[in-house]
Amino acid sequence: FDQIILEIGHGASLGRYMREQCLELPLGTQKAAKDYLVKHRILGSGGLSKEEIAEAIGKHVQSVAPYSLRTSRMPQDETDFAMWFLENGETGYCVHFASAAVVLLRAAGIPARYVTGYMFQAEAGKAVTVTAGRAHAWAEYYEPRLGMWIVLESTPASAAASTLAVPLPWAITDRP
Repeated sequence: FDQIILEIGHGASLGRYMREQCLELPLGTQKAAKDYLVKHRILGSGGLSKEEIAEAIGKHVQSVAPYSLRTSRMPQDETDFAMWFLENGETGYCVHFASAAVVLLRAAGIPARYVTGYMFQAEAGKAVTVTAGRAHAWAEYYEPRLGMWIVLESTPASAAASTLAVPLPWAITDRP
């Protein structure tokens, strides 16, 4: 898929509070996710930009398990949904893949958020009916050079574009 970028709010800062919120993980999850990233050679080789790390995380998460809506529940004795899915998931759907991607992005030091919405095709001037069956979840990571969130589609065989930049509402600036 092609990358689409909407360049609004160039260079906007997240602010300390939002940055902390978008990097926050429980300590046990932080360590397990960082170890996972090193074990799978996503971190540790050095020289990669945050964008390259984010793309590597997205591709890796897509390869963890096949997509299926008939996915087993996490066992009751497990405490970390994302790490359980990454290490033991046999199948998953968008919630699984997006959660895992957000955890790995945050463990890599990249501000990330979990987003839900609807995925559908629309044409200008034509009405669209959007049903619950079009519900979707995805990860977004913050790109400070652009001042916007970049969609990281980590669900395999997704009809969504692999990346889509979304401007922050508070990053829109007056431009000539």
